[in-house]
Formats: sequence, C-alpha cells, structure tokens
Amino acid sequence: LIEENPYGNNHTPQLLKLPDNFDSMGQELLTSFANDPTNNTDNTKNNNTSVSSQPSVRRSIAYAIDDESTMVVDDAVGLEWRKGKGGEEEEWVCVYVTDASHFLPQGADLDQIARERNQTIYLSDQASPMLPFNAAASLLSLKDQTTRSILFRM
Repeated sequence: LIEENPYGNNHTPQLLKLPDNFDSMGQELLTSFANDPTNNTDNTKNNNTSVSSQPSVRRSIAYAIDDESTMVVDDAVGLEWRKGKGGEEEEWVCVYVTDASHFLPQGADLDQIARERNQTIYLSDQASPMLPFNAAASLLSLKDQTTRSILFRM
C-alpha cells in the first residue's frame, strides 16, 4: 500500500531551530549532575529503585548497530543465558537504552526542549540533536562498565 505524501513531492524536512544557549545548557546539566552527591548512575530519581537489585549485565557483551563515526551510543542489544526458576537455562534478550529522564530535571528548560524535539533527526547532510552533544556524549552514551540500561524479563 502506497500512500500519497501529504506534504507533496517537493517537501523538504525542516529542522527545528536550536536555542542560542543550547550548548551551555548541556554544560550546566553536566556541572549540576557532577556537583550533586544525590545524583549517581546506580539510582533512578524517578522511582528510587536501586540498580543493584537488578541482575548485573556489566560483564555481558552488547552490540550497538551504529555508524563507525557515531559519538553517542544510546542503545544496544545483547543475548545472555541465565538459570531460570526451575534451574533450567533461559535465553535473555538484553536491551540497553540510556535513560535521559534520569539526568534531566523534570520541567527544566532542557527537559522541555527534549520533550518538544522528542528525538535526534538525521538528514543526509546534517543532524538536529534532541540534547546538546556535550551532555549526550558524556551522560547519555553507553560506556563500558557504566550502568545505563534497564533489564526486564518478558
């Protein structure tokens, strides 16, 4: 089924204009996170559930499907074998996703911008980021030996 393009054949996607202080907002986020002792990557501020109560997957191998030049790796997948309740081995598909809401104070300017933008948009010759690169590359990128993901069983 092919649907007619509602924008016509000559439509060019328009990138949303970034605020002038977009990069400095990212630096403020990094600074506030680094200076607040209650912020750490082992607790989520939204539900205060300790990651230590979750099974550890830090020794797992994760695969990110991204271009070689990708600077912000924000999602990946992996496969593990674990013992189930009955002692039998189970296959677990692990989905690793960074949780931006953990790092953004709800209602802050940067939170509002992220909500409006909803995603980073990649065009052939440019990108329109959801969050400032400095914050995304530091806090929101999956990194070796750093807790960033959620594990659940389906």
